[in-house]
Amino acid sequence: MPKPPLAALYAGAVLALGAGVYLLARDWSTVYLLQGLAAAGPDGPLVDAGRWGGSLPSFAHVFAFSLLTALLLGGGAGRTGLACAFWAVVDGLFELGQLPALALAATPLTDRLAGLPVLGNLGPYLQRGQFDVLDLLAIAAGAAGAWFIAVPNNSNRPAHSRAARRTSHA
Repeated sequence: MPKPPLAALYAGAVLALGAGVYLLARDWSTVYLLQGLAAAGPDGPLVDAGRWGGSLPSFAHVFAFSLLTALLLGGGAGRTGLACAFWAVVDGLFELGQLPALALAATPLTDRLAGLPVLGNLGPYLQRGQFDVLDLLAIAAGAAGAWFIAVPNNSNRPAHSRAARRTSHA
């Protein structure tokens, strides 16, 4: 794992890129955290993020939250893998929940949550959201990217340091 300040910087930078897509390439009235600012914001998207750019927030969320969770858990391959898998599953379920049949099946739950802060937005998110297989790929890439950043690659060490470590444990 990179030193904590550097890992947090990576997470913050990638999260900022994902947020940039929401600010520049999405209609603010459709973004939960920007709805209150929509009247003062642009009338619609300022730029076209393109086919892959629209999936950048999915990548960024999993990447950043996986790194930050791994930091909180103390690093290590097992804990980092758990953090990456957790966020990939969470984001993947939210993406799959946007499939019309699943969004409809979730209606009893989302109706119960309707009056709660933040969670009350789950129903509109699932019902108005657009399932995209590229978002699922971005989610997987975000988890994999966080894993490769956070878990040291032993093959990059000089052969003599690996051999010395093996003999010191004998």
